[in-house]
Amino acid sequence: MPEPEATYVEVEGRTVRLTHLDKVLFPDDGITKAEILQYYVTVAPYLLPHIRGRPLTLKAFPHGINGRPYYRRKLAATAPAWLPRAPFEDGFSPYIENLPDLMWVANQDSVELHPWLSRQENLLHPDLLLFDLDPGRGVPFSRICEGAVIVRDALAQIDIQSWAKTSGGAGMHILFGINPDYDFQQTHDWVRAVATVLAQSQPTLFTVNYSKEKRVGKLLLDYN
Repeated sequence: MPEPEATYVEVEGRTVRLTHLDKVLFPDDGITKAEILQYYVTVAPYLLPHIRGRPLTLKAFPHGINGRPYYRRKLAATAPAWLPRAPFEDGFSPYIENLPDLMWVANQDSVELHPWLSRQENLLHPDLLLFDLDPGRGVPFSRICEGAVIVRDALAQIDIQSWAKTSGGAGMHILFGINPDYDFQQTHDWVRAVATVLAQSQPTLFTVNYSKEKRVGKLLLDYN
């Protein structure tokens, strides 16, 4: 297969290789890959502080958002040597420190970036935790907001300040920072315990039952 025609741009002292800039990723709106790259450049000052140093799982849409996506957790051998990486299984996951890193990641058709809850210098100990409010069938967005406020207030009662992240699909994430003193199993057990208590106290709103039939009209407090 021939190599795609490439454009090379100099960004903060790095040469970033960009390909297929005219590819349409959002067909209903005619948004091209070049426009997605420009979007990432525009939001970089606001995005980078939240993802810097966190390994990423990339959700790539090589055939546009209506095509079948795939998750990329490991770097290909063709990734540039200057791209930061953290060990993952038998390979490496990328992480981002600056604008050239972000542009390289975006060029992989990465419409979605999923940062780890831990940082590259302490991979096994998260410094972020979250509750994923996943709506069952028939749950309006106003109900999701109601649930988010209840989770926020419950965390505030134990002196934890949290915030909402609305960049997902239909639901909402409630995130909060912690000191990286506990491993993933310990933090998972804690989040599950809190989710269970919330579901017991608000049984008409929350559930921890993953069965889609059991959570119609409710919010799944996804702790996985």
